[in-house]
Amino acid sequence: RETLNRGGWETSYMRDYLTHTIKGYIPAELRNVIVPVVKKSSSGAGTNNVSDIVETIDELWTPALIEMVNEYTDVPIYAGEGNTYEWFDVDEALANERRIKKQSDGNATRYWLRTPVSYQTSEYQLIGSNGENVNIYVSYSKQGVVFGFCVGTK
Repeated sequence: RETLNRGGWETSYMRDYLTHTIKGYIPAELRNVIVPVVKKSSSGAGTNNVSDIVETIDELWTPALIEMVNEYTDVPIYAGEGNTYEWFDVDEALANERRIKKQSDGNATRYWLRTPVSYQTSEYQLIGSNGENVNIYVSYSKQGVVFGFCVGTK
């Protein structure tokens, strides 16, 4: 795959990987109650135009920047991807602490978001090991993956 964010989440390798690989590792009891939801995402390619937000139907997804970080509500392309989850819509220090994810060895790790950097064609947003938002070149390897899903009745 190319190392650009053109197409955004909708055409990303990560979306394909979660859907066709990771989902199969989820125990059947849980997998059978995961329900699809509509996710909004920028189409990437350096756009700042809210009309370039696309909707996908996903059972597994990586979070959008706005879902994790409530300080970008004034940036239309980011705000167009949804709302900050209540768990992260708290003061900055607590939100950073809640966003920190650790590996099995106890070390905090960075992880991908589905939000392309609005002014770049080759970067995606991610959450740093300190819980703060950063962006990084898309082909940079070995970032963590945190995914979400919704449970309900089908």
